[in-house]
Amino acid sequence: MHCLALGTALAILHVWHVGAIDLDIQNQTSIKAAAKTITGDIVNIFNSSDNSNVGLFPKAYSWWESAIIWDAFVDYWFLTGDSQYNDLVSGSILSQQGPNYDFMPPNQTTTESNDAQAFWGLAAMSAAERAFPVPSGQSTWLTLAENVFNDQAARWDNQSCNGGLRWQIFTFNDGYDEKTSLANALFFQLAARLAQYTGNQTYVTWADQTFTWLQNTGLVTKDYAAWTTTRISGNCSTFNHIQWSANFSPLLAGSAILANLTNGTQQTTWQTRAQGLLSATTPWVGAPSSNHSSSSSSSSTSSQKNILYEVACEPSATCDADTLTYKGLLATYLAQTALFYPSTAPRILPILQATAPAAAQSCSGRTATSQSACGVSWLADGYDGQEGLSQEYAALSAMLALLVPEGEKFANVSAPVGGGAGTATTGGAGNATGTAGSGGAAGTSAAAGKSGAVLGRGAAMGTVGWVGMGVLALWLLC
Repeated sequence: MHCLALGTALAILHVWHVGAIDLDIQNQTSIKAAAKTITGDIVNIFNSSDNSNVGLFPKAYSWWESAIIWDAFVDYWFLTGDSQYNDLVSGSILSQQGPNYDFMPPNQTTTESNDAQAFWGLAAMSAAERAFPVPSGQSTWLTLAENVFNDQAARWDNQSCNGGLRWQIFTFNDGYDEKTSLANALFFQLAARLAQYTGNQTYVTWADQTFTWLQNTGLVTKDYAAWTTTRISGNCSTFNHIQWSANFSPLLAGSAILANLTNGTQQTTWQTRAQGLLSATTPWVGAPSSNHSSSSSSSSTSSQKNILYEVACEPSATCDADTLTYKGLLATYLAQTALFYPSTAPRILPILQATAPAAAQSCSGRTATSQSACGVSWLADGYDGQEGLSQEYAALSAMLALLVPEGEKFANVSAPVGGGAGTATTGGAGNATGTAGSGGAAGTSAAAGKSGAVLGRGAAMGTVGWVGMGVLALWLLC
């Protein structure tokens, strides 16, 4: 296999002049400036929202989409140091915590599902991991995340299909008869991250139980394809075979976290799962050659093969506001995978380094709220005329993914057993005003099963950043 000279390859990766948003992927200042532009556009959309008084984006967008956007804003603050939106972010997340501090607000019962609740729990989990400031007197972020987990653990349904979570929480919502890969994948990831943060072996057990159930029932195949849903009325024997990147990407990042956290045969199991899931991402990386512009240069076409796209809807132009966010989730979870399982970095780095500037070059639209609105396609030459909040979120996530491994602070998120990484005002375990969640049947709190020893081993990334790892990846791929 021949490889470009290192200097030539880096030159191709280094500078992208991309219309409204210039992005130099080797320059953190440039990446942070690009991210700042998009966060400003997102806040403009929020300020025009008919829901902004309760911390939500316009009603045209799903309730959970607000959760993943505020989650991204937590990372934006953590990775850039820009705190101008912190009060907005914390207030918006807390506005949805509900009376039982578990993201079960009564006014969302017609739209709240297990996956929607989990997205809010994961936003709180990110805030705990990053020690995001929490207003005085409010529940700690960890309390909120644990309450969501305890709600969902109590809903684990052994009465049908030998386990798993239903898609819907309430019987009156369409989909109560379904069990989905996304709902279970998000529960799995929350368990993995709670295990990493708290050192509680019970969370590892739940994570393994969930992954094993997904495979045993067939929602995740032996080749790590993740089907969308199965029906309880058919004893979970048939599947909707549409594959979305959001079905498997939470499993990928969670498996990487557990591969980093565990030892011995457990670690080998999680490494195998992470490697299998990473291999299964291939359909979402680079569109078929027929989707490439015929005028593209050979170097452009070469870089296009590493650009993320949502294979189930982009070729047919059928993506909706929900599915347009999935590329952003995938970029986020790929970055976390490379961080916690460094041997995956040579595969992941070229994807993120090609995807971020491709996303940036799509952000050249002119709208009432933006001079740099982002489009749907990251393979098109510039803005494709299809702006929206979901597109802004996805592009922001692609850019932030370049910053994730810049230091070791993302890896060292474990809090001591019985204590917090921060205080009650910085978002660690601390003291909580909230009580245990009550959004499901009575069950035993996973927190009651704390083991005596902290499981975390600390990721092996050290202080290696994307620049150094980019050189390493190019060398390894030659």
